[in-house]
Amino acid sequence: MIVSAFMIVGHTNVAVPSVWKPQDLEQEVYRLVNQHRSKEGLTGLEWSEVIANECRLHSQRMSSGKIKLSHEGFDDRMARIRREIDFSKGAENEAFHERVKDPAREAVETWLKSSGHRANMEGEYDMTGVGIATNKEGRYHFTQIVVKKRSKDR
Repeated sequence: MIVSAFMIVGHTNVAVPSVWKPQDLEQEVYRLVNQHRSKEGLTGLEWSEVIANECRLHSQRMSSGKIKLSHEGFDDRMARIRREIDFSKGAENEAFHERVKDPAREAVETWLKSSGHRANMEGEYDMTGVGIATNKEGRYHFTQIVVKKRSKDR
């Protein structure tokens, strides 16, 4: 089973800090997602660079304008991940934010307000990656993929 969801949010009245680096935001999203999962009594997700690299490439394509905010190529991303990680199901969340003080927190809080995004964050998954890209206008594009690894006992 493969699920996807995306969210568009922007605020134009907030000063944008210039200190945010995509790598820092990726780790902050990861931390916030696991913090939320812990509050819900769920186990934390393991970080995967394989998944994160696919997320980064997708976020970069959106940020550069090659594609619009969309799940275009989702099946291809999942197929490339599957070459490295044997998984039974996966899902994807996307968002973009501009002119917000804390883009990582804003993305996670926005996802939590959406039943589809929240279900992906709280689902029976055990591995994730996050990729974030920014463009010259200061818009951050977020992609998160979660997967459930197949049991080695099968």
